[in-house]
Amino acid sequence: YMMFCEHHRTDVLHMDFELMSLPWFARIRPLLPPLQFPGTHYHPKERGAFRMAALLDAIWNTSHTQLGGIYVAGGWKEDSDKQHMEQYDMFPRGIAYRLYKKLPPPTEEDMVRWHDDAVAAVVPHTLFPFPIDNRKYGGETWESVVDNDYWECRNRIGFSLLMWAIENNNNRVALHLAANLYDRLIPDSPYKPFHLYKNQGIAYGRLALYEPEYNVNMVDAFRKYLALADKTEKDYDAIWQSVNQALPRAQPQRP
Repeated sequence: YMMFCEHHRTDVLHMDFELMSLPWFARIRPLLPPLQFPGTHYHPKERGAFRMAALLDAIWNTSHTQLGGIYVAGGWKEDSDKQHMEQYDMFPRGIAYRLYKKLPPPTEEDMVRWHDDAVAAVVPHTLFPFPIDNRKYGGETWESVVDNDYWECRNRIGFSLLMWAIENNNNRVALHLAANLYDRLIPDSPYKPFHLYKNQGIAYGRLALYEPEYNVNMVDAFRKYLALADKTEKDYDAIWQSVNQALPRAQPQRP
């Protein structure tokens, strides 16, 4: 509505997964130039329809010349069509994800650039003042949902960097970016879920492979995780052992 009726951000081509899956989607495709759709509508099994991988390939071939990139907001449609996940991956950017091809794999320079861009998109925040007043906007209000989503957007940046660093031989630059992001996020956030401390501890623990003094940061983060997490959490025992091994003389008490 905002784009087609109010003419807001008409430079953005917006496509809804649910809308694309309807057979009459073909009638509104002229509203989405300059894309060339590889079928009538989105469906992994119906005759004449296209799969998500084919659509992304068509958009990708256009995006480098006429569009500014591909972004996914809200996640993929839950169905059996997973072929595109073999070719594409995502990195957080604001409340959405930037799509990129797995081959060739992203470089360290890509990660640094995407990190800077992603952080700039969420810090400082511009929707409304955070944190919100939970006495006024608690529970299931949309303000509370947006508030939680905002802080989780910042966590996703750190988590994506951390996963990429681990997959790339504990990339030192990406680990530093992830650790620094959690150092800023945790004091700012009104919410302190245990996974923030776990991710922070993992980042510092792997940095300690290069710089042993970061063991102190790892232990501090993991102790806070142990104080918050339930003992049945899948990584609880392994993290408790990591704390003992990193500082054996401290003899940390098991919560």
